[in-house]
Amino acid sequence: MFSGFHHENFSIKADSGAVSKESFFHQFLASREMDPLDMLCQNPNSVFGKFCTSKYLVVVHPKLEASFFGNLDQRNYIKWGGHPRTPFYQAFLKLAKSIWLSHRLAYSFDSNVKVFQVTRGRSSVIQRRVYLSDVKVTE
Repeated sequence: MFSGFHHENFSIKADSGAVSKESFFHQFLASREMDPLDMLCQNPNSVFGKFCTSKYLVVVHPKLEASFFGNLDQRNYIKWGGHPRTPFYQAFLKLAKSIWLSHRLAYSFDSNVKVFQVTRGRSSVIQRRVYLSDVKVTE
């Protein structure tokens, strides 16, 4: 779900050009209180809609979907630009919206976005010592 987070466009092909930091923040403010399905109903071909479609098709494997539903009807519907009202897809949309809002907020500010991740085979304790420092509160 976080693949492409470090790119301003979240690796989603969009029709519009560069987006300003203010625009990212306005998108965050405009959509943070909205239901994700309502957002898609208002503008199914929005960048958020494209984000949801592309992430669903990558994250939810066809075999997993077939085992859940017995067919790939929902996948095909999403692939062709639809956004079903199924409980499974609505739960996915809540997750997608949270990540989308995090991205919109991250790109609302001047500092570069950094993604912290632990590579396979490395101890998280070692990584924590290298990349994180303690926060001390003084009273």
